[in-house]
Amino acid sequence: LNNKLVFEMNITGSHIIENRPPVGATGFEGDLLLSALAANPTWPIYDTATGDLYQSIVTTERSPVAMLEYTDDKTRTSRILGGISGQYEIIKGLFYKVNLGLDYTNANRFVNQSQKLNYMTQRNGSGQISNKELSNYVIEHTLNYEKSFGEHRLTLLAGYSYQNLMQRGTKMTG
Repeated sequence: LNNKLVFEMNITGSHIIENRPPVGATGFEGDLLLSALAANPTWPIYDTATGDLYQSIVTTERSPVAMLEYTDDKTRTSRILGGISGQYEIIKGLFYKVNLGLDYTNANRFVNQSQKLNYMTQRNGSGQISNKELSNYVIEHTLNYEKSFGEHRLTLLAGYSYQNLMQRGTKMTG
């Protein structure tokens, strides 16, 4: 096509697996960092009578070591980010360009707090499964005209863009 047509493309993918500690307002009963600050520093790591991790009989006093050991929180996130474009020179100085873009993310989170935690014995532990899906699609059409007149230059640009954003998710707790 006499160098009038140009294509460009890029794509990036990622898959992340996170093993998260019980920190912050993320659906946990308690917070590891606050529990570590509030815990009695003379508490032993293990209960000498049972050999299990030491936990206070008062359920509001949480052992940070037991929280780490008896809480499992994994998140798996996959993401694809990509784009493709094509540009065609219709006549000298007049270019038509189409651009397509995609950003897609899917995350799955699995949280388990064992009934071995002193504050979970009444509830037999807890579990949570959640999923979040995000997508962003865009299509753009542009016409670009460039013309020089001696020392002067004229540039005209016209275009249209459409974007579709979607977010959905589910959460189950038990």
